[in-house]
Amino acid sequence: MSQYSIMIKSGIRVIRGPDWDPSIHEDGGPGHLGTIIDVSRQDQTCTVQWDNGHLSNCKATSDQQDLRIVYTESTVTKGNSHFAYCNICNISRQNVSGLRFKCVTCKNYDLCMKCYMADEHDKTHSFVRINSRISKVIPILPRVKSKRTKLYGFGPGASVMLTPFATSSHIDDIGRIEEMIEEDGGTAKVAWPSREVTTVKTGKDGLVEIKLIEPHHVGHVYIDHIPAADLSQPPDSCINPGDKVCVDLNFDTLQGLQQDYGGWVDDMEKIMGETGKVVDVPRSTLCEVYFESVSRTYVLYIAALTKMSVPVVGDRVMVLADVGILIRRQRYLWKEAMRNLIGKTGTVDSIDVMGNLSISFSGNRKFDFSPSCVVKDDGDSVVPRDDSDDEGTIKITLEDEPSIYHEPDTEKKEMLAPFGVDEESVDSSDNSDNDEDGISSEEEHVPKVNSKNVYLELSPLTSVYCLHFY
Repeated sequence: MSQYSIMIKSGIRVIRGPDWDPSIHEDGGPGHLGTIIDVSRQDQTCTVQWDNGHLSNCKATSDQQDLRIVYTESTVTKGNSHFAYCNICNISRQNVSGLRFKCVTCKNYDLCMKCYMADEHDKTHSFVRINSRISKVIPILPRVKSKRTKLYGFGPGASVMLTPFATSSHIDDIGRIEEMIEEDGGTAKVAWPSREVTTVKTGKDGLVEIKLIEPHHVGHVYIDHIPAADLSQPPDSCINPGDKVCVDLNFDTLQGLQQDYGGWVDDMEKIMGETGKVVDVPRSTLCEVYFESVSRTYVLYIAALTKMSVPVVGDRVMVLADVGILIRRQRYLWKEAMRNLIGKTGTVDSIDVMGNLSISFSGNRKFDFSPSCVVKDDGDSVVPRDDSDDEGTIKITLEDEPSIYHEPDTEKKEMLAPFGVDEESVDSSDNSDNDEDGISSEEEHVPKVNSKNVYLELSPLTSVYCLHFY
């Protein structure tokens, strides 16, 4: 399974991709934006309405990538944004939605898509791209070494007309876009010659109601820093205790990420390229992984790991034992009868185009499960956690501010703000029950904090790296 895939859906903004036929110009040319208005997972195609009004049926497979994804912000539901805010434009600390770019040269530094492409921050610094909050990081070249392409499309000041899909009375008028609204699927406010201002759809409900009169420059994009649309890969799934994972990043990238999440010690170099087994996932950003090759357990940034134990047809899988997490992640797949299956093992019979697993259990029972709700049963036992005393531990001070915080007491009815963060600065909009990845925002929302007293402890008895807060 690819850890680089994105959930493709209507409303996503795209440009021509690496396999686009250069003799076809219905998109308007390189860098001209369009909107996905329909997706066929069976045929692995996307219907795109380009901002010039033309339509294209585009392939989105690993062998034929006609599209590159530029903006996904309008498709991100509440409660499904990243656990980070943009250090440039987001002074209110609202979480980044869409593509997230994290600097691995600096500590605790993130950019949203627009700020990254606008050349904010040092262009010589190395970044990683994070497609969604359960995706693995993707290392990318410094911008100073990369090709930059102009973008053309809808934006403030653009002259537009209505398409045949629109229901407005201004069907023959030329209007001017006043504002683009990313939320709620994508809309725009357009001013008409009559001075009336109307709101039109630019992706919401799979409709684009306007088209450009002439190309309109809206910015730039580093063409190789954005993902290609690929429907042949199943969406990313959550990493759970019992999963096998691999550290396949280069040294500098892993070290930069660990300095913000989980902490770094020099002998972590030994686990690069190694496969380990997840012992625990104490938070959405961290997990404890046991590596048999070095007989140690490390606390690692979860997005730095590649999930290796991805079920295929015929595999035995075990259902998660936490019914609360199961209900959240199953969403529309949840059935009350599944309560009797927690911790039970079944066999994968088939996998649908969305990546959901059809699993058979004893007693001729068959249910559909999200891949985030099961763990592949490979016969290995999970390494138990050792809670022996910490005598003789080595303490390493993390001098810079990490992007992590002390977990609040989950037994309390009221969710407490992390220390060092004002309650007003926490994104309270991220509490929707309709999370696409099934992660509870209240359980796992992680804004950045101001904390100096964070220590990383290595016990010579257990060889487990643990974070302690004082």
